Amino acid sequence: MNDSNSVMSNNISYFGNQILNRVSFLREDVSFLKLALNYSFTQFIPFFNGEPLGDTTTGKLYRITKHFSDDDTGSLNYKVSRLINETVFTRIADDELESLISKGNNPNKTRYHLVFLGLYLSFTSSSSDEFLIYKDKYKGIPVFAINFIDHSIENNHESSSIIKLTFQNVFNVLMSNEEASLYSYSRMYIQWANKFKRCVECGQEIQFIHGGTKWICSDTKCPLNEAKQFQNNAVFPRIDPVVITAITNKDWSKMCLVRSKRAIGKDIVMYSCVAGFMEPGETIESSCQREVWEETGIQIKQTDNIIILKSQPWPYPQNLMIGCIAQINFNGHDEVIDLNHDQELLDAQWFDTQDIKESIDRYKTGFLLSLKLDPLKYPLYIDNKINNNDLSQIKIQIPGKNAIAFDLINYVVRRHQEQQQQQQRL
Repeated sequence: MNDSNSVMSNNISYFGNQILNRVSFLREDVSFLKLALNYSFTQFIPFFNGEPLGDTTTGKLYRITKHFSDDDTGSLNYKVSRLINETVFTRIADDELESLISKGNNPNKTRYHLVFLGLYLSFTSSSSDEFLIYKDKYKGIPVFAINFIDHSIENNHESSSIIKLTFQNVFNVLMSNEEASLYSYSRMYIQWANKFKRCVECGQEIQFIHGGTKWICSDTKCPLNEAKQFQNNAVFPRIDPVVITAITNKDWSKMCLVRSKRAIGKDIVMYSCVAGFMEPGETIESSCQREVWEETGIQIKQTDNIIILKSQPWPYPQNLMIGCIAQINFNGHDEVIDLNHDQELLDAQWFDTQDIKESIDRYKTGFLLSLKLDPLKYPLYIDNKINNNDLSQIKIQIPGKNAIAFDLINYVVRRHQEQQQQQQRL
């Protein structure tokens, strides 16, 4: 059952703001990529061993141009720009650059991975005069992500100070959705590329083609390269779909939240939605039914009781979160919690939606949202025993606005609020 009710605004998922025109059809255009790499205003987003370079104070990724001035030798832009030149551009002649683009890059040899991300039209510091224009109709500032790998940087005298500025954990940094989405987009490609060193078919080295977004085997005799009739001679990025579900009842007054056995921090008790990877042959709805039953024992008898609400890219490492709402019939059977199937969870409880609403109404910002709950009403499972005596020292939390789980929980809260308002008008 699809639902576009007014309580769900058109807000863009965190990590999901498509700020670039990907012009994916130009990834195979050697002339375009060569032009983009040599363009004066092209932006490079540097990563070091898979982590982005950024300013933890402002929450912004660094965007570097390959051209730099010796007048500003102390600036970060100078240091990283010089590193890009020393690692990439000064090592290859113009004809070799064209060969690198057309035949592919082998990060095992070059020690870097380069990904063309797209054209950007809205850098605040840029004017349309700085846009690259290709074939009179494709325009914008070219953006690449470049990941420096191990030995390409360890002997560079600038690298040690630069690496200290990488975001080791983006959840410690408050980033705008625009920055986070650019980070997510870049990181998914880079993490995918880092997983492959050799061909999965024959073991030979691989070449990244089409702007770093696919790879092929370097051995022309490899069976993978001979499978053209099946159109699978190139390996594409892997995206893992995850179904995440907020469980509620028919009148939205109850919500089941769960606590994983995985610890997320000292003195933090995290409750959230049920989530799990989809399996081959499943629809989104059937995956939702299976995951909810396996983890909580709660039964969704009909797929008509499932709302597919929204999705979110999740770059840890390359997931697509598919957000659902499941409404349960409270009949003394379907809503009964049983954690003895999959045994992934430490706890699962039905909460009054109104209690969750009061905490959400107090929430302003942050990665986590604290719940204010009556310990007598909700006996929480803490440290392998029921403990209601000292909850003042325990932070009971749910995900904040950066996670799709918050959107799902908030959707249930707002639907319940709407229903109450309708009843009051009767």
